[in-house]
Amino acid sequence: DGSAPRVKLNGPVVAWGGVQDSTVIPFRISSAGRVVYLQRNGGSLELWSTTLDGSSTPVPLNLPLPPDRSVFHFQFTVDETEVVYASNQLDGVELFLVQADGSSLPRRISGPMVQNGSVQGSPSSYIGSRSDLALYLADQDTHGITELYATRLDWTLGPRPSNPPTVLR
Repeated sequence: DGSAPRVKLNGPVVAWGGVQDSTVIPFRISSAGRVVYLQRNGGSLELWSTTLDGSSTPVPLNLPLPPDRSVFHFQFTVDETEVVYASNQLDGVELFLVQADGSSLPRRISGPMVQNGSVQGSPSSYIGSRSDLALYLADQDTHGITELYATRLDWTLGPRPSNPPTVLR
């Protein structure tokens, strides 16, 4: 009936900031009650996480963003404990993996891009039905030539150079 007190879930916002409200899905809810959402901070969109009941303080999931850098898309992994997101936080748009509760720093999973190379596509294309793989389109090896790549989501593999993404041809 609407008589229960409301709970604000997002963290502090700056002037002209707030939770993203565009055609991009601004938030996702896990079956365990975790909410991951995009929040505008000046000229950037940041990725945040909290609990659905508001019992935890919201935490940022992405690395600190330089001005005019953003998180564009995100998706829970199959088991909903991690989030894959696309961001230009370093150079071109790349994929990152982070624990959904913010307990780890994000790790780049798309590997190094050729100059001006970027991940392309929507978040639905990132996670395969197997929880250990992410698929993505990118002009990663040759600028302007888009190819399909697969990369593992296993946290135990260490830095990407030891397990580079695979081009699927």
